[in-house]
Amino acid sequence: MSDVPIDLIINFISYTTSLHVDRVEKILFSGILDWYQWVQDSKCRHFKHMREEATVMGITLESIVDVEATLTAKDLSLINDDEDQFMEALSSGQIPNSTRERITMFYSAINRSECITNESRENILKVAHALYDCL
Repeated sequence: MSDVPIDLIINFISYTTSLHVDRVEKILFSGILDWYQWVQDSKCRHFKHMREEATVMGITLESIVDVEATLTAKDLSLINDDEDQFMEALSSGQIPNSTRERITMFYSAINRSECITNESRENILKVAHALYDCL
């Protein structure tokens, strides 16, 4: 993670999402923070895989990065809107493997957080996106 103390991150996310600090903390520690840490720890390996997949697929690395950024930072509302369509897109082979792995892990973290905290997916996604945006 970064050198920013977790309390500051929690307070920032609370402020940006308008959720109480206790709710933010509960959501983060139920799985979203683990997912984010895994993403940060595997960035180099992930970038290498994306480059290889771009070559194999005959597209530019920038295209894969754009797709991944869109899926992970902005459009994960598909989880809420149409879960079947989301899961079909993940299993169809249209999304590069490394990107699919990150999104699948994120989806698992969302499910785990939902079960542990009894929070709405909307709140969990707000916290996850705020974490992704602030770090």
